Amino acid sequence: MRHVEIGLLLSESGAHGRATAPREPAAARLRAIVERAVRAEQLGFDSIWLDGETPGADGLRATPVLLAAIAARTTRLRLGAGLPLCAGLDPLRIAEDFATLDSLSSGRIELVVSDRGFATPSDAAPAGDDASRDRLRETAMLLRRLWTETDVCWSGRIRGPLERVTVHPRPVQQPHPPLWIGSGGDPHAGALAAALGLPEMSSCGTGPSPAATRVGTCCVVSFKDRDPGHRRPGALGGSPAEVAEHLLAARSALGIDVQLVCLDVTGPADPMASEPLERFGRDVLPLLRKP
Repeated sequence: MRHVEIGLLLSESGAHGRATAPREPAAARLRAIVERAVRAEQLGFDSIWLDGETPGADGLRATPVLLAAIAARTTRLRLGAGLPLCAGLDPLRIAEDFATLDSLSSGRIELVVSDRGFATPSDAAPAGDDASRDRLRETAMLLRRLWTETDVCWSGRIRGPLERVTVHPRPVQQPHPPLWIGSGGDPHAGALAAALGLPEMSSCGTGPSPAATRVGTCCVVSFKDRDPGHRRPGALGGSPAEVAEHLLAARSALGIDVQLVCLDVTGPADPMASEPLERFGRDVLPLLRKP
């Protein structure tokens, strides 16, 4: 049985919902994110993913800074980020930041780029227009060139021209850090991933395109009542055994290589509380690791 990477997605806003209780001060929340990543490594997760940089959202920001802090406190955990390009981020800056992170982490960085949000289900966000799809295609192409080539010259529709640009430091991972296309079930994004030979990150319930070269999915997991009124759309709920059964079934049906979970705490509890993380690590991960 091939190994499937199991990652923890930390998302305070966007596709996976908003906080339902007053939040701690920002500094305390940021420290808590780092501590949760450290604990995820101890519990046996393979990776930690941050969903950030969403315009107008009171969520995770300065994703590379947070990942650098996590890299300094962990040794094995792969470090992933989801960057919605609607935030207007410069591909050159993305390439520099994540090449630096790849060096700092000894080659543990992965990146998802999308035209809306991190693997946002297509029914939860407006369909991408031609401009956003052009931005996604050009950004993916330029990132790959900046990570694999020197003296890059570039002229495109979305980003201004570049003349003999070389990113330093060079990425540790070869030919470049894993670069995913976040599709959220959008067939255009899925087709782009296949055309570029890049892996596709989709959302739970939508599935990747049939032509995906490597597949990742992310979903919300709740240990609360399975009544849909108590869970967000698309969330997996129930007992640990039921959650594991759902995740294993999706893995089998979709041929998943990477399976991300966002632990959902609805109601008055703090969405960043540790208890669901401990419960998943204790009761669900062992079931997912069984041969």
